[in-house]
Amino acid sequence: MIELSHLTLVVPTYKRQKFALRLMDYWADKGPDVILLDGSPEPIALDLLAKYPPSIRYFHKPVGLYERLLASLDLITTDFVALAGDDEFYIPSAVVSCINEMERHP
Repeated sequence: MIELSHLTLVVPTYKRQKFALRLMDYWADKGPDVILLDGSPEPIALDLLAKYPPSIRYFHKPVGLYERLLASLDLITTDFVALAGDDEFYIPSAVVSCINEMERHP
């Protein structure tokens, strides 16, 4: 069975920093890598980001969506990746089931 540590979630956000923080709180202890790409004019305060593990990576990139997504390609190191919204909360066991199914049927 594959663990969530084999998954990267790429999450673009813009002017929704409360949503971004809530998402980081949700995934912080569940195992996947999370790359949060914030295009907002102002970044999230560093003191609010300090509590997250290294698997949660926040990037303040006040550029367009396509530029942020392109930048994420160099940051992904896992076998599986998914584009996620800042207000989407997947059930971890369901995600593991999907990954296991893809492993069984590449």
